[in-house]
Amino acid sequence: MKRQGAAMSADSRPKRDGVDQRAILRRGARLVLASRSPRRISFLAAMGYQFDCVPTRLDESAILRREETRMSPEELCLVVAREKACSARKLSPTPVILAADTMVVLDKKILGIPATPEAARRMLSALSGRIHSVLTGVVVLGENTEQTHLGKAVLRFRDLTDEEMEEYVSGGEGMDKAGGYAFQGRARAFVAEYAGDPDVIIGLPRRAVREMLSREGIHPQDGGEDG
Repeated sequence: MKRQGAAMSADSRPKRDGVDQRAILRRGARLVLASRSPRRISFLAAMGYQFDCVPTRLDESAILRREETRMSPEELCLVVAREKACSARKLSPTPVILAADTMVVLDKKILGIPATPEAARRMLSALSGRIHSVLTGVVVLGENTEQTHLGKAVLRFRDLTDEEMEEYVSGGEGMDKAGGYAFQGRARAFVAEYAGDPDVIIGLPRRAVREMLSREGIHPQDGGEDG
C-alpha cells in the first residue's frame, strides 16, 4: 500500500469539492453526466469534456435493501450505476450517458451515505484502525451499446480519537459521501495507507472514463487533465 505521503498530488485533480468554475456545461452536448455530485461534475469538466448534467433521483437505499442479500458489493455497485444511467436515459435524448456509483465496503457490508450525524459517527468508528475497500462502478450507455467498469481501492484508517471523529462529523464534509468521509478532503488525514487508484476513491476513475467515452466517439475538447 502507498503511505499517505505518497498520495496523488493535489495539482492533478480539481482543487475543491465544488463545481469548478471551468466547468464546461453545454446544452445539446452529446454527453450527459447522470449525477448531481459536485466532485464528479468538477472532475469531468477538468478532463476537458463538454457535457450536460441530468441529476437522477434514484432511491439507492431501496436497491440495496432489495438486492444486498443476493448480490456481492461489486455487483451492486454496477447495478446502481446502471440504474442511474437508465434513469437519465429516460429523461434525455442525448446519445451518450455516463453514470457512476461509489461504495465503501467493510467486512463485506456496504456503508452508504449517512442519514444522520450519529450514523456518520458510527461509520467512522467502525472504520477506525481498519482496512476497508472502496468501489466505483462506471456505466456508459451509447445509442446501442453499454460499457461497464469496476474500480477497487483498499484503504487503512489509522486509529481515530473520539475528538477527531466528532470534529469531522460536525464539519459536515462527509455527510453526502459513501462511508461518511471524503478522501479528497480533510479525511485524507485519517488514511494511514492505501492501494489502488485515488480516482476510484474520489468517485470517477479518469483513465477508464476516457477510454470508455473514446469508444463512443466522445473526446475532450482541450486535452484536459491527465489521469
